[in-house]
Amino acid sequence: MIDTQEEDHRREELGSLYVITAHEFNHVARSTPIDRRFFDRDLPAKFYFVDRNGAPRDFRSAYIEERILNPSIVDAGSRFIAEWSFLLTEFEKPFAQYPFFVVSSRFFEKNLSLPLELQTVLAFAFPCLKCYGWGYLPSYDRKANFQDLQFYKEVGYLGIKDEGIAFLDGLYGVRFVDQYRMISDFFCNYIGFQSREHLIEYVKFYLPLIRRFFDADWNIVRQPELYVRRTGTYRNEKPFTLLLEMASHLFFYKNNLRFCGVSYDGIHEVDERETIMRPIITWDQAG
Repeated sequence: MIDTQEEDHRREELGSLYVITAHEFNHVARSTPIDRRFFDRDLPAKFYFVDRNGAPRDFRSAYIEERILNPSIVDAGSRFIAEWSFLLTEFEKPFAQYPFFVVSSRFFEKNLSLPLELQTVLAFAFPCLKCYGWGYLPSYDRKANFQDLQFYKEVGYLGIKDEGIAFLDGLYGVRFVDQYRMISDFFCNYIGFQSREHLIEYVKFYLPLIRRFFDADWNIVRQPELYVRRTGTYRNEKPFTLLLEMASHLFFYKNNLRFCGVSYDGIHEVDERETIMRPIITWDQAG
């Protein structure tokens, strides 16, 4: 007989993993089920469904429905802000258990080369999160590095126009590409927070940007097309997310804060302003 209380307690000690799930778009429409590894008993996964119709009726794992928690943000999330609807809902209507990391239900699809099981990675990542307050899980199937925005601009991958760069400079006093050129490669915003205070500090930094485009009920009040361009890279490209993605590490750059970043070779201390990654632990050391 399994001691479920002991198991639940052990999982709570580790921290929480919220899995943002657009079930209809990412799984039903693509005939791709949610990766079974998310349902491992050793993984503290809690699903966050952003679908307008909520979770499937036969879904049996722990889940939260955005349509119940914060119905006014569902449309904005679907059309404009993607995973930011999770962060903004937690900011407005607290529900999360801390510490936590957040990923999408396509995490394993995007991280095919992860050398360890995710629960093992988290066992090392959560203590690092405790030290730094903020951290990231890997976004794509590549080693930790910095991405060159000048190169992105030259080849047409930069999803932000000169007007968008000037807009962010006006809000935050930082000029992307010219001044802030190298950005650490955690673009999916698979972010972690040690405490609610850390999340509030992070989200508040971006509210001046977000409120230029949305009112308090999450109705769009300014179109983002003036500031961003579609790259044609994604199935459901949301122009405003390109602006948020560009600025997602500006919080650390502007405030000269370091964070921990998980990659395929280990965990690093990331200094966004100095463009430095210092190894904290390598997976070889982890055994």
